Amino acid sequence: MLRRIFGTRRRRLLALLLLGIVALPFGMHRLQRFLTYPAYLTRGLDRSLADVARLERWRLDTDEGVVEALYLRAEDASAEHPAPAVIFLHGNGEVVEQWVEPLEGYRRLGVSVLIPEYRGYGGSAGHPSEDAIVADAVAFRDRLAALPEVDAERIVYHGRSLGGGVAGALAARRPPAALVLMSTFSSLDEMASRYLVPRFVAKALLGDHYRTLDVVRERRFPTLVIHGDRDGVVPYAQGQALAEAADARLVTYRAGHNDCPPDWPVLFLELQRFLRQAGVLPGELGVEEEPP
Repeated sequence: MLRRIFGTRRRRLLALLLLGIVALPFGMHRLQRFLTYPAYLTRGLDRSLADVARLERWRLDTDEGVVEALYLRAEDASAEHPAPAVIFLHGNGEVVEQWVEPLEGYRRLGVSVLIPEYRGYGGSAGHPSEDAIVADAVAFRDRLAALPEVDAERIVYHGRSLGGGVAGALAARRPPAALVLMSTFSSLDEMASRYLVPRFVAKALLGDHYRTLDVVRERRFPTLVIHGDRDGVVPYAQGQALAEAADARLVTYRAGHNDCPPDWPVLFLELQRFLRQAGVLPGELGVEEEPP
């Protein structure tokens, strides 16, 4: 009798253990995506855009529904005079409409701007994941490159926070003329280790990785890294690691995660110099300009 009872108990414990092993990856995926893509925090944000010149709202049909992007054409861009363009990938608690005004400096430099939305954010359908977001970014990038007013050889990627991971993954598939990483992590595996998840567990069980450090180490294109030395979300050391791996300049601000950069006009002077050095913008190197 006792042997039968304890034998049954052992079988139940073994079954529970096996169930836990099977369910662990699924649970890790769900938890990671809940933390990585808090689209619920963006609900209710103002998405109205009034009196913005040369703005188009693009729509991309996907297997989960329509995904949106905002396209802001530079004033002088035309089929006769194709202009450079930047694809801006935003952070995980934001929507595309928030970035129209801050990125106006690019258009003042003669650079068109494309801001893709992530699945599940703003007016976009679906569920965010690395595979889905990067696939959408590739599709939007290819549409941008096909425009007659865009010089496909001068397309830049600029990513902030999570968007830096998206920009890096996009760069691995479609190399850019230049890459800007702002407040960006080296990988989600590294970020997970900050929360006591061993790296080998993160590499094995996380659904999304965004291994930006590997991309900039293995592929060479002009890169600029921007980071706040008081960043409490993505440690400054990760920005340093990205700059070292990419052999890139590191622009350091006395700022945290959400107030970096503290002065956008000053940043655009930095971006202007960088884009000249990368051959994206014309002009003499070392010539100081007024903030765009």
